[in-house]
Order: sequence, then structure tokens, then C-alpha cells
Amino acid sequence: MSCRPALVLAAAIWLALGGCVSYREGLIQPSPASTPPEASRTLAVLVSVQREVNGDDGVLPADYVERWKRAVVAGLQDSGVFAEVRRGLGNADVQARVNIVDRTSASRGITYLSGMSFFLVPLRARDDFTMTTTLSSPDGGAIATFEKRERVTTWYQLFLGPFMLFAARNGVFDGAVRDLALATAQEARSKGLL
Repeated sequence: MSCRPALVLAAAIWLALGGCVSYREGLIQPSPASTPPEASRTLAVLVSVQREVNGDDGVLPADYVERWKRAVVAGLQDSGVFAEVRRGLGNADVQARVNIVDRTSASRGITYLSGMSFFLVPLRARDDFTMTTTLSSPDGGAIATFEKRERVTTWYQLFLGPFMLFAARNGVFDGAVRDLALATAQEARSKGLL
């Protein structure tokens, strides 16, 4: 009798149960409510993304960078402040340069131990997002600079796989970036700058 099918089944169950769950800590302050005027201005936005891991420069996969750029555009468009939002600097009523810095921190010792135990030992990682947005007129004159922050905590553990449907890491990250952009546009409008 071969134990191979039992090992394959055990490995499949192990992989199915392993996962991560992310949640936001809600650092974004809601902007004051205001009646949105009819949006008529256009916005050209240039987005850059940086990552730091435990204080060192990190590499962010290209698909994350692209998703976060789309999330910034979506947040600015959803704000209702602009009639049109397009990527890249160009012909528009307002120019925006957005820089997103993702500072990831996790214990190196626990990371190693968690990996060696195949996530039987849980691991917690924190991602502190800082979005700095500089708005300027088409001629380059600065209008204002805004800085917004959000924190996402992610737990990695063997038995979190089934819960990934409710708090998948990528969806939480994308939502945080979108909401940072939305809060920036709403604050600029509430201050009468747009």
C-alpha cells in the first residue's frame, strides 16, 4: 500500500488552509461634508510608487504598481471634483504629482520562524501607506500639497486560508490607496482650492 495519495491529500489540505488576512486601521480622517459643485475641471495625474521593507529599499511587483496607479485615478474620479482624470502630465486644468510610499515592517526572526514552520507560527506585517499629492496649475505654479496616511495589518497563518475570501490582502491594499486619493481630493475641495 502506497502512502503517496495520503501525502498528496495532506499537502493539498495544508496549502488550502494557509493564507493571510488584512485589515485597515482607519487612519484616514473623513473630510468635512460639502455640496459638490458641478465638476468641470480636468486633472492630469502622475503617480510614483516606492516601497521600504524594514527600513531598506524594497521591490514592489509591477502589477501592484499598476493596480495602485489605477486605484489613485479611480479615487480622484470618484471624488466628483473632476470631470475627467487622466494619467500622465499633460493638457489639463490641474496637474497632480502623487507619490505613494509603502513602508512594510515585520519581525525578521518571526518571519523566518513562520516560514520554516510553514505558517504554523503566525506572522504579522504592517504596511504604512503615505500618499503625498502636490497639485499645481498648468503653468507649474503650486496650488497645495497634501499628505494622507493609512495602515494595513496583515496576518499570515496556516489556518487563515478560508477567511481570505473576506479580507484578501490585495483588495484591502487597493482600497486603502483609492481612499487616500479620494480623501485628498475631498480635502482640497473642502478648502476651496479646487
